[in-house]
Amino acid sequence: IVSHNGLAKGCEVLDVARRMNKQEGVTVIAITHLMEEAVEADRIVVMSAGVVALQGTPREVFAQADRLRELKVDVPQITQLAHAVRAKHPGFPADTLTVEEFVGKAKIAGLAGRGEAPPPRPDLSDENVIALRHVAHDYMRGTPLQVRAIHDITLDVPRGSVVGVIGHTGSGKSTAIQHFNALLRPHEGEVTVFGVDTRNKNLDTRDIRRRVGLVFQQPETQLFEHYVGDDVAYGPRNLKFSREEVRARVRKAMERVGLGFEEFKDRITFGLSGGEMRRVAIAGVLALEPEVLVLDEPTSGLDPAGRNQLMQTLMALREHGVTLVLVSHNMEELAKVCDRLYVIGDGRSVLSGEPAAVFTEEDRLRELALAAQPVTT
Repeated sequence: IVSHNGLAKGCEVLDVARRMNKQEGVTVIAITHLMEEAVEADRIVVMSAGVVALQGTPREVFAQADRLRELKVDVPQITQLAHAVRAKHPGFPADTLTVEEFVGKAKIAGLAGRGEAPPPRPDLSDENVIALRHVAHDYMRGTPLQVRAIHDITLDVPRGSVVGVIGHTGSGKSTAIQHFNALLRPHEGEVTVFGVDTRNKNLDTRDIRRRVGLVFQQPETQLFEHYVGDDVAYGPRNLKFSREEVRARVRKAMERVGLGFEEFKDRITFGLSGGEMRRVAIAGVLALEPEVLVLDEPTSGLDPAGRNQLMQTLMALREHGVTLVLVSHNMEELAKVCDRLYVIGDGRSVLSGEPAAVFTEEDRLRELALAAQPVTT
């Protein structure tokens, strides 16, 4: 039985499982939220409320798109594209499961090369709220165990943008983003946050960390207060705001992530669902009213419905002027929402640009053990 959440790790685990299945005849049961992985199965079982809701071959199951969405499960991205094409060209088969199959059917239908140009992405601000220039950082510096975690990271975060950071597990992504609010300082290179050099020993880190909120992987593990309202209020209380101001900030932050203040403020934190706990953790950062929100693997472990709900919440924050940085293995999500992508490999900046440009570098992405994105918007 194989169960996993992170895409890069999952790819490695599934590669082993595939070899065992093909070469040794081992039966594999893979538990996944990722529909592109489910396509590879011989048989799919969809569970809901403790019972089997659907089962069959991938083609049989994914043909029932409406039923799957009722069950809060999605269909593969290429199948979504096939449904969209079918809406305009009724003769196009909707039961398409792979890129190769889609291309073949498009050629037969005479649709190859007739795609519409995607809408232009918004122009990015010339003001970089965060900028890294040739940054390097060592762990256990000055000891026999010193190790260089990142070697040469260069990137910009324009105000009002959505920036994605991708890379294989262990590539240095998490180390890099901890420089964004001076949790880490560069040992080489330069980091500026709102125009301030973080190498300055007199840096007001409290102000930087209020303006740049950082949400770590599995943020629900950072919750510690008994009641939801108290957990969200922790930051504002530490900043010595008045009782009225704390309450106003907590209400605003909770409502921005889709948690009604009156409904959730007195709920026991650890009695919530995984998705609700994650939104509480994000609300706790938003209560500080940051200008930049940095999230490390924000949708890891969530089912399709939970991922969609969280991404809608984050995009609503952008509409309110919050700059977003998303570190993720989920290429589909980043392709949809990011203005700019940075690819990190072995602690170095490797690729950057708009998602469509980055995802054309399929061979380079595979060298970095990253899955190529089949559909880019």
